[in-house]
Amino acid sequence: MRIFRLNTNGSSRTVGLIGEGLIGSAIAASLNRHQPVSSDIHFPSYHQNDLDRVWTTVNEYLLKFKTSGAVDWIWSAGKAGLLASEEECAREFSFFEAFLDRLFQHRNNCNDRLHLVSSAGGLYEGQRLVTHQTKPAPTKAYGHLKLRMEDRAGAQFKHCHIYRPTSVFGAFKPGHRMGLITTLMVNAYQQKTTLVWGAPSTLRDYVSATDIGQFIGGAVLSETKGNSTTHILASGKPTSTQEIVHLIQAITQKQLYLRFVDATNSADITFAKNNDYSPHWQPENLETTVRHIHHQLLGL
Repeated sequence: MRIFRLNTNGSSRTVGLIGEGLIGSAIAASLNRHQPVSSDIHFPSYHQNDLDRVWTTVNEYLLKFKTSGAVDWIWSAGKAGLLASEEECAREFSFFEAFLDRLFQHRNNCNDRLHLVSSAGGLYEGQRLVTHQTKPAPTKAYGHLKLRMEDRAGAQFKHCHIYRPTSVFGAFKPGHRMGLITTLMVNAYQQKTTLVWGAPSTLRDYVSATDIGQFIGGAVLSETKGNSTTHILASGKPTSTQEIVHLIQAITQKQLYLRFVDATNSADITFAKNNDYSPHWQPENLETTVRHIHHQLLGL
């Protein structure tokens, strides 16, 4: 967890970021461009027993930063993935709920804002040409978890901003999730077999963590807040697993070794092209982004 104190547009703003994995680290990078003062607060583990100690430290930093107005809280934490069990998802929701309870206990009547990173893949699994009007219909525990989190956050926060990214990929960072595209690239150079959860024909909508981080960072710092918003962060350009494999092979000039597993994860998830998902959301072209990550991987 990290607390940022930023000066933008002639005013100060305090932002709390919970979770710095694939998407969270990209959000942090976006906020860091504004040269903030920031302080790290270490979570020994995602257990509720840690929360009281953490909140004592949070309050110390809020006093240090002379925070008097609303705080923007960004929740991008979580260990569960699309194939997570009911037990894993229940444990994650319990921690999220406990965190919100502590937040309101310590920040009562402060009119704080919550920015929640959800999952379009979990919510719309098996649906095609999704738009803002499409009703989420999760089929797995992970999707139900994300929907419960959205409902809980929306019920508790007057200003709740939800972000539903599609299939995310990002730069290589040891110990962090990377997404299918970067995993294929890393394994190509190491000549390792990649386990692919799906089928060669499975269609997904790929977006980069960098684009997501920049969008969410910009939304957090925007002067126009509104009450509550929901953003689908998709490219609107479905790509099959086989097309991704061909792209990685062309860029790396390496042979890829694959093993496709679990047919239950092969349902297509596509999003309508040219749908007005969110103002200012303009993701980079897929090939351009993949080449950029390839350059980073090679240290170019």
